[in-house]
Amino acid sequence: MGITLECLPETMCIEGNVLASGLDWQDQLAEAEVYEQLANGNDWAWCIAKVTVTTEDGRQECDYLGGCSYKNGEDFKTSGYYQDMIDYCSARLGL
Repeated sequence: MGITLECLPETMCIEGNVLASGLDWQDQLAEAEVYEQLANGNDWAWCIAKVTVTTEDGRQECDYLGGCSYKNGEDFKTSGYYQDMIDYCSARLGL
């Protein structure tokens, strides 16, 4: 079984979708950090994560998670979402 993780561009607006603490000033700081990270080349700062599970016979299943903000792909892998996405794809493949 092969597993791939991709970082795809997110088109959802950053404003109002980062942190969502309910405190405007905290949200604005978090949004500014995302913009800064993007400007510095960190595509994981605001993206869609795509996980693909491929069986040995070539069957594939994909799962997507939007509105992601991480330091990098390894940071995403430590989130619970990554394993959940693998499990979802594996189940759909009957593994």
